[in-house]
Amino acid sequence: MQSSIGLVQLTLTNLMVNLSLQALPFSDALKLMSYLKDWTDNPDTIETVSRIAMILIQTHHSQLITTQAARPLLSVLKEVLSLRVKECKDTIGFNLAAMDHLKQLMGSKSDAPFRDAQAKLAGVRLRLLKNTRIETRDHRPKKKPKKSNDRL
Repeated sequence: MQSSIGLVQLTLTNLMVNLSLQALPFSDALKLMSYLKDWTDNPDTIETVSRIAMILIQTHHSQLITTQAARPLLSVLKEVLSLRVKECKDTIGFNLAAMDHLKQLMGSKSDAPFRDAQAKLAGVRLRLLKNTRIETRDHRPKKKPKKSNDRL
């Protein structure tokens, strides 16, 4: 678990990175974007590279669509990033499925179904008690009407 100081530092760092990327001139942003393709070779950096690409594209969108030299670069980045992101998603999906399978195996081998049996039993008993109270209230014997002395 991260400490609050570490979280603040991480947040400040991310904010500073965003502001720094937004402040880059267009020519430097193009140079940086040309390096991003090589950085995608490391699967650990895909998230960071994708964030950098998105910030730069959002910031310099109007200039990117009017510059002919940027189109091949954007096409290559789109292909490479979408492929790498898909690979990461597949890996995460595979890992989640494996963890689910392990969880099921552990659950079948342990006393997991009986772990909270007492709490469930107490809940069932409480519901039954409430139901019987409601039934007894509804089915109370009716009082016999008093005989009146109308027969005189």
